[in-house]
Amino acid sequence: MTELPNFVMLLSTSVNAFNEYRAAYPGRIASLADAELSRADLTAANLRDVTLTGANLTYAILDRADLRGADLTRARMEGCSLIDAQLDEACMEHANLRSAILHRASLRRVRLLGATFQGGDLRHAVLDGAMLRRVSFCDADLRDASFKDADFREVDLRWAQCSLDAIESDLSGARIR
Repeated sequence: MTELPNFVMLLSTSVNAFNEYRAAYPGRIASLADAELSRADLTAANLRDVTLTGANLTYAILDRADLRGADLTRARMEGCSLIDAQLDEACMEHANLRSAILHRASLRRVRLLGATFQGGDLRHAVLDGAMLRRVSFCDADLRDASFKDADFREVDLRWAQCSLDAIESDLSGARIR
């Protein structure tokens, strides 16, 4: 059996090499748990189904990255860029996304229990069917974001920029003002 590479080193060295490895060995699940990837340029990285629990991704660039099904529980993602990223069905419970940029990101059916997007930019993001319980969107820009059938129980929307009428979900349990 082939020895597993050091995924952090491989990804830090070359996103293309990491993506090629993932394509050559599609059955192998990469683990980047507790990885130090702050300020890394991970543009278009294939991180689908990767374990990133507790990873430090502060100020990383993850534009157009494929994070579908990834485990980002307790990941530190403050100030990171996730423009056009795919995060469908990811687990992002208790993740810190303060001041993160998620323009046009896809977060369908994502689990965000206790995550924070304080001051984040989620314009045109899609969070349809997302589990948002106890998420903080304080001061976040949610203009033109889609939240169809999302779970808003105990969500904090204070000072968020959004049109409440455009949110197609039950807001009865959300903290709005």
